[in-house]
Amino acid sequence: MNFIEKRKVKRLVKAYFIAAYVMAFFFAASLVGILVYGFKTPDASSILFTLPLVFMIACFGMAAIGQGYLNKRYRYMAAIKLYRENRMFVKVLDSLRANNYNAAVDAYDMIKPGDKKKFLYGYFIGMALHSDDPKRLEQAKEKFDVLRGQYDPANVVFN
Repeated sequence: MNFIEKRKVKRLVKAYFIAAYVMAFFFAASLVGILVYGFKTPDASSILFTLPLVFMIACFGMAAIGQGYLNKRYRYMAAIKLYRENRMFVKVLDSLRANNYNAAVDAYDMIKPGDKKKFLYGYFIGMALHSDDPKRLEQAKEKFDVLRGQYDPANVVFN
């Protein structure tokens, strides 16, 4: 999904929800019509009594379609947020790998407070990458490669 599709989905959501509200209004108006006209007249047709049911089903159908489009838009916005988080995380990891702690701290400070907990793991891997113990250094390199591949922004799917 790109910006043009997102804008189209936004318009569709608005249109379907407005249509659902209109159907809800017609449902209420048909109920009032039954109360006023249907019970006064002994020869009221059966369509007068099925009309509110049709409007109610149409209202629920329109609302469900609109909600489906709204969920699609929410998934797209969540994918954008995940892409930005992963891009920042990879920037921190690359700075730690290059032994540039100031750039890593600057990138870490730009992250929102709620998203910082997963970035601490990368910090510990970065510290282990500069270890003197060869076994620990090899483990850190393997973990780093796995973690960098896992949080690569190119892996984010935009629906």
